[in-house]
Amino acid sequence: MNINFPELLIILVLVVLAGIKEATYDENLKTLSGYVQLAVLSAWALTVSFYTAEPFFFVRYGLTRLIFYDLIYNVTRSLTLFYVGNIKPTDRFLRWIFRKNVEYGYFFLRIILLPIAIFFENFINLFQ
Repeated sequence: MNINFPELLIILVLVVLAGIKEATYDENLKTLSGYVQLAVLSAWALTVSFYTAEPFFFVRYGLTRLIFYDLIYNVTRSLTLFYVGNIKPTDRFLRWIFRKNVEYGYFFLRIILLPIAIFFENFINLFQ
């Protein structure tokens, strides 16, 4: 099994910072959100400058963001852990897919996507 731990750590830091930035902005903590935004931009600049990304870096980033972003956002805003909003297109799409019980449906989607995000190269090699 091929796991790139430094890449996963970089992606997780980027996702956590993005979730905290959005949550602090929505909680009307604009100054703190600005500082976190500076940290997000600095992290992206360092990632682009010093890290040679693997071929599937942005796919893995997208999957990891789908898995962890809402959890970080909800914890930072003191919402229920599996709360899914109504405004963003992703939230509306998830509500449409999981009409009966969106919180548990999204939870099981995260459980399915987590091993795919971690072992993405191995998952792709299964189909070649």
